[in-house]
Amino acid sequence: MSNYTPSEIALMIKEDRWKDVQEFDVRSFLKKVAPDEYVPNPKKFIQVKDKLIDWEFIEKTVTKIQTSNDFSGLTKGTVVYFPEGGEYEGMTILAGTFAVIGGSHGTVLSERVGVLKKEYNLVNFKHDLDSNILKLRRLGNKLNDKFVQDQGLNNESIKLEFWALMDSRVERGEDAKPTRAEQDDFLKDYSQISQATLTNWMAHHKEGGRRAAAIQYTDTELDDFKVKLSNMECYKDYNILEPMVLGAWNDRAISRAVIESERGLNVKPLDARQGKKKVLVPLWAKSATDMQRLEKGDIQQTIEDKYNTWCRHMGFDALEATFVPWK
Repeated sequence: MSNYTPSEIALMIKEDRWKDVQEFDVRSFLKKVAPDEYVPNPKKFIQVKDKLIDWEFIEKTVTKIQTSNDFSGLTKGTVVYFPEGGEYEGMTILAGTFAVIGGSHGTVLSERVGVLKKEYNLVNFKHDLDSNILKLRRLGNKLNDKFVQDQGLNNESIKLEFWALMDSRVERGEDAKPTRAEQDDFLKDYSQISQATLTNWMAHHKEGGRRAAAIQYTDTELDDFKVKLSNMECYKDYNILEPMVLGAWNDRAISRAVIESERGLNVKPLDARQGKKKVLVPLWAKSATDMQRLEKGDIQQTIEDKYNTWCRHMGFDALEATFVPWK
């Protein structure tokens, strides 16, 4: 058994008292998507928040660092070492893996401002967390629990941890509702929630659901996805729109489809397929809510039905949606 609870480990890390600290190359946790662009490698991050990366925050902070030449905000991150591997939200973690659990934004920021070597607190999944996934999630949430205006902890992240506890109880054949002691543990560790909050979450819990974070794509990655679609033989005579968020599937997508399909006579097409009457609309999940709608499956059928109806009304030959992988 570990000598410390996840909350105690997080506190020691925040107070710079955690003794196991090692230097890593930040690019070992990232993947290259363009000549000078790196993004998080999902296999190297344990993301407890509902959103993997806030790119607006990244760009704003990079500008601030470069303008002020102040690198003091690039504090230590936290890495978990998995000596025997594990599984998190359906993702298999190989034995010997190092994965970032605290400081995902800091890792990306460091790379973008040229700080390629960075110190990380090192937590051992087996010896410090007893190979317990719930303790892993608690550590991640407590590392994000800050009283500063940055990418701190929000209630959605706590809810996902609470639901993960309920899922684990169901998997053990127990009632999904956490015990009084388990509920009190959440209330003690997260002062921003109340008993009413927990009661609401229990009422809306769906048993056994995986709730991984939605992938946050950069513009470069979305452009690459469009290129892959364009190279598919089945879409060779389709006008493929720029990927857009799931919530834009109706009004915005249809207006863009009409505009792109009317190009050609007076405006030189940006793409040889613009002006054609077959349109493909790539959609992606920007939030955990979008991801849950896609996993439920109803929204795909709704979009297909509406697109078929609108296709006939607008005189198109085809109007289809496709979906960027969401986790």
